Amino acid sequence: MQSFVTSFQSCHDIPRNDAGKYLLQPTPRCDPFLVYCEREKLGGGWIVVQHRFYNSLNFSRTWHDYRDGFGAVGHEYWIGLERLHQLTAAQPHELIIELKRRKYGKPYGETEFYARYAAFEIAGEEEQYRLKTLGAYSGTAGDSLEYHQGMKFSTIDRDNDEDPERHCAARHKGGWWFKKCLRSHLNGFVKQTTFKHPTIQWISSPEDWDSGLSYSRMMIRPLK
Repeated sequence: MQSFVTSFQSCHDIPRNDAGKYLLQPTPRCDPFLVYCEREKLGGGWIVVQHRFYNSLNFSRTWHDYRDGFGAVGHEYWIGLERLHQLTAAQPHELIIELKRRKYGKPYGETEFYARYAAFEIAGEEEQYRLKTLGAYSGTAGDSLEYHQGMKFSTIDRDNDEDPERHCAARHKGGWWFKKCLRSHLNGFVKQTTFKHPTIQWISSPEDWDSGLSYSRMMIRPLK
């Protein structure tokens, strides 16, 4: 069983290679908080800030929920915009997004993609948690996030998008940095066979077997 007595400044500082739950305290001004550290993939040191894979958790939520975070660490989860701002404002971070697309029918299959950004920063609540900084893209999924750079965050009860005719967060059943409305949206429903709800989207991803994605995970880590 893991002990949460000791806190670390980042997932890089943990003196073991096991992925799991750990207490972080990035700055002395922050209270320690629990995160899931990915220690095994892509060099390790990643903090999981979003995870969507099963539809066990409702992501169509209010501004308050998205600000403070919801879900369980290590399961379907949103870390919270305020925490995301605190982390990325304290020091430069990079972002990686893991995606999976499932093929339904025969033959069955699932393909994995990723998108990596060399810099990532979220502004504070006074700026509506604007997607402030997004660095150079690399990866296999295509770049579907650059379209949203500079946008404020929108939720079902706070419409900050640029679409004069639609409330994008209400239409797509989840909070995101919507514009008119989207090239990406990772807080929709997980795609399931015959599932008709607005789903996780990453428009530039290849092999569009069926609209929507079956898995997303967003992770950040401090730049070395």
